[in-house]
Amino acid sequence: MAYRSLFASKNLDVAGTSRDSVTQGAKGSAGDLTPEPLLSVVCPDAAQDEKQRRRYRPHGSKHLSLHQATNLIEAVDHARTIGLPLVAHATIHWSGTVVFDDPDGTLFAKVREGLHKWLLRRGIAGGLTCVWCRECKAHTDIVHCHLLLHLPVEYRTGARHLQTETALFRLAGRHGRGILGEFAVKITVHPDPDGLYLLEGGAREVWERFKIRKDWRKSQGIVHGKRCGTTENIGRAARNRWRLRLRTERSVA
Repeated sequence: MAYRSLFASKNLDVAGTSRDSVTQGAKGSAGDLTPEPLLSVVCPDAAQDEKQRRRYRPHGSKHLSLHQATNLIEAVDHARTIGLPLVAHATIHWSGTVVFDDPDGTLFAKVREGLHKWLLRRGIAGGLTCVWCRECKAHTDIVHCHLLLHLPVEYRTGARHLQTETALFRLAGRHGRGILGEFAVKITVHPDPDGLYLLEGGAREVWERFKIRKDWRKSQGIVHGKRCGTTENIGRAARNRWRLRLRTERSVA
């Protein structure tokens, strides 16, 4: 399809979570979810453009590696430690949208970017704090996405939670060219998620290392592009800086 060729060379992400250059400014008013692109990728020369295209395995990845899985769980634990527990679990099934699939993760990245800006406009410090993964059921080859994110207490129930769900529907609908069914987007709030569900698509060493439930141990298909990630504020570099600062404060004390 034509829409796929438009984004084939781009792998967009929430500002700061990848090496892609992005525009940082939020657009429009608080209720604005316009169909204009939220990000722009800047490649100063052909060599850098080729480097960007080679960042991921050309034939896709079959599962989460132990390194990736460890990064996700450490980010979940760190978010809890700094007072930003990832309590909301959102799932997007692209088969429930008009475009039907998001083969390289471009559309999901735009949804994350849009949600990040939506949260910022509502005064939520830092915007989107989350870990995420993309999966592909082997019998369908259609990508769906999991997003474990922080929501302030007032957004976990009632009217504001409904606003968050509505924003996700609008973003998925905008980038998916329309919603075909309610199953396209689902968001639920749990008391204290551990993030282990996101590891169902891991390799056997991941399942054994994190003691993943046997009924979750299923192949999640071949995924092209970035398979999982975290926002910058709970990423590996942020966690290292936090530990260093903590050691420094203790040594001074």
